[in-house]
Amino acid sequence: MNISSKQSLDSGLALVLILLLLVVFMDQTFLLKPVLVIVLLCMIYPDIFKPFAYIWFKLSTVLGHIASKILLSIVFFCIVMPVAMIRRLLGLDSLKLREWQSDDSSVFIERNHCFTSRDIEFPY
Repeated sequence: MNISSKQSLDSGLALVLILLLLVVFMDQTFLLKPVLVIVLLCMIYPDIFKPFAYIWFKLSTVLGHIASKILLSIVFFCIVMPVAMIRRLLGLDSLKLREWQSDDSSVFIERNHCFTSRDIEFPY
């Protein structure tokens, strides 16, 4: 992974933000001097944060993989699964799967429609 100066600067500023949040919410006023030093280093020589940026971006990649799986699982079990169970309990079959499996005939609906140029201009 190749870290650019811009990414190093962004990581240094993220570190500043984290430390400032600690100062505000945890009342850690002794962190103000290191924050000033880090801000100066960000302005003068941002490449000093390349090791931190490497770790920061690797951590964000790992968290991105984990969080996406967790969020998609929550969506599946909280939205898709209950809707499917309700549809099954109500006996709804919009895909006509029961009809398709019970008969050898086609379940496709024949649509006798003559397409015109208006269909191309206004497809919906």
